[in-house]
Amino acid sequence: MNMRQTPAFDDRMIGQGIYARYADGIVIPVHSHNWDQIAYAESGIMQLQTGDAAWIVPTTRAIWIPAGISHWIRMRGDVTMASFYVAGRSGVWPERCLAIEVTPLLRELILYLVRKQRLDPKIGNDAHLLHVLALQLQESRDVQLTLPMPDNHRARLMANAILENAGRGTLKQLAAQSGASLRTQQRLFLKETGLPLAEWRIRARVQQAIVLLSQGLSVGAVAEAIGYSSTAAFSAAFTRTTGINPSRYC
Repeated sequence: MNMRQTPAFDDRMIGQGIYARYADGIVIPVHSHNWDQIAYAESGIMQLQTGDAAWIVPTTRAIWIPAGISHWIRMRGDVTMASFYVAGRSGVWPERCLAIEVTPLLRELILYLVRKQRLDPKIGNDAHLLHVLALQLQESRDVQLTLPMPDNHRARLMANAILENAGRGTLKQLAAQSGASLRTQQRLFLKETGLPLAEWRIRARVQQAIVLLSQGLSVGAVAEAIGYSSTAAFSAAFTRTTGINPSRYC
């Protein structure tokens, strides 16, 4: 298992790439980078969280992480991560963390850049490659499965409980375990995340479902594992949230 996560940044370069392999369950602790990063799991799934949001990143997506943003990553399954780092901020790069749909062209471009390892500003083709990456990021579809995280301590306890166990149990039970009433948690989640608590849990369940579906579980088994009373109810919630039927992940 290769635990190397970031290259030794060379300030003479405009971009650098690295491959890293991780076993299931490995956690890269909270850290940040001096350069912007695009991370893509060629295999496996990454669960990434910043101070204010959480994402699930399967092989159909990549995550853009601007320089200076503290984050941690948990591996779901054995992960081969291709990371490419970009030096020098400018208006062409996204200013916030972003989960984006990976088109075939973007996938091949990321993997090519990582294999190339370094982009030298003195080489014309290298600058062109970086320009193509910027264009691809600008044109990529933002995947709306971001989970904004609350700041309030009690709300954060409840959010973490939902993320850790897919929110099994009623919202009232989960609220009580966090030391607050359900009404208080509903108020806190709407105020701090912009989402009703019930919708926040649906998104969290869908994130967990993507992990389980990618591991080969059937749609019915996943529905049961994350607390849905029926496969139909789960499929409807998954499709409404992602725009994709869960059977496509099987």
